[in-house]
Amino acid sequence: MSDFTPITLALLFSRATGEGFYKDAQALHARCRAGQLGHKAGGVYLISPAEALALTEQLVKDKRSPLYGKDPKAILGLPQDNQT
Repeated sequence: MSDFTPITLALLFSRATGEGFYKDAQALHARCRAGQLGHKAGGVYLISPAEALALTEQLVKDKRSPLYGKDPKAILGLPQDNQT
């Protein structure tokens, strides 16, 4: 699995919630610019699959999040543990 851009991650969140992604994209990009998430490569911010999974796992546990209770690996399109 390749790295995610803030926009790609926001689109995945949007697809999972059915809500708009504009604010998610802005928030993710701001966290990248602040050095709190991801890394910059060739002028583009990238978020590793491990970082994306950790962030998504936090969001699905937060009762205030639209992602609350959803499967983080399914949201990101990552293989499930029981798949080979």
